[in-house]
Amino acid sequence: MHCNQYKCVFISFNIEYRKLILKERRIHERKTDATTQAAGSVQADIALVCGTATDKVEFNKTIAKLPAPDPEPTPNPDTKLGDITFEPVVSEDVPSVNVDTDKKKLIKKTLDDKQKDIVNKGGSADIVLSIKNATDNNAADKKLIEASFKANEKIGKCLDVSLLLTVKDKAGNVVNNNKKVSDSQEMITITINVPSDLISNNREYKIIRVHNGVVKTVDSVWDADNKTITFKTNEFSTYAIVYRDVAGSEVKPSDPETKPSTQETNPESKPSEDVTKPSESVTNGTESSTQVSTEAVSEVQNTEPGTSTQTGDATRLMMWLMIALLSGAGIAGIISKKKKLNN
Repeated sequence: MHCNQYKCVFISFNIEYRKLILKERRIHERKTDATTQAAGSVQADIALVCGTATDKVEFNKTIAKLPAPDPEPTPNPDTKLGDITFEPVVSEDVPSVNVDTDKKKLIKKTLDDKQKDIVNKGGSADIVLSIKNATDNNAADKKLIEASFKANEKIGKCLDVSLLLTVKDKAGNVVNNNKKVSDSQEMITITINVPSDLISNNREYKIIRVHNGVVKTVDSVWDADNKTITFKTNEFSTYAIVYRDVAGSEVKPSDPETKPSTQETNPESKPSEDVTKPSESVTNGTESSTQVSTEAVSEVQNTEPGTSTQTGDATRLMMWLMIALLSGAGIAGIISKKKKLNN
């Protein structure tokens, strides 16, 4: 083959090679994709033709394995979420109490970031709502409550309401021991059964709180049927059940069969009616005199010793005396008339 032939083949090879490179679909290709586990490969056969001369070029290339992705963090088997509990604790000398709150929200909003981190690393947290009778430590708050009283208000029960937090690390070391939490972002509903010795149908009840030296009447609901008072709070300090008696209620008689008297206390004296008139017949006069005498005796017998005679009684007595005299005169007239008839 002459030089020109080699030149032709070379030129043809360049042209065809460029076409094949630019147009890959003309290549007889075998391909294996690379993965993160194994390398890939590409094989291709290229035929070169220049006139009657042919030649074949084989192309074989290996594709490296794909890089593995960043591994996901493996959790430490020694790290676990610690225990968090919430429990109300009520002293025995305190009326029974019911507590209601969203425990998850209370826990989330009560612990700070440092305390949460300790718990997340395997520690523990105990939240206690303590309700007990107020002691000398609450004496100053009690005076503030009494100073805010309206007319006739009294303290029925004074209580110390505290939210206490204890945090321990994974090893059991105490980080916070009964730490007082004065405020919380989560509300707690407290229902107190009012003691029976404070119950009265004619009584009003309310809740007064002293928090950081500030006295406030807390919104509350009195349940007369269940004898309970309910309120919500997120501030923990001194609380008092305050009551006052309401005037103007109807007084019921102790004996259910006894009815209040409807008689007037001081009835006005009415003038007595005339029993006998002088113009009446002798017979009527006789009957009237008998009736008058009986009533006069009864009047005298019913007079209690040591009691003064009222003005109306004196007038009535004089009237009886006048009637008695007239009756006597009538009787004497009848006797005199009979004697004349007999003669």
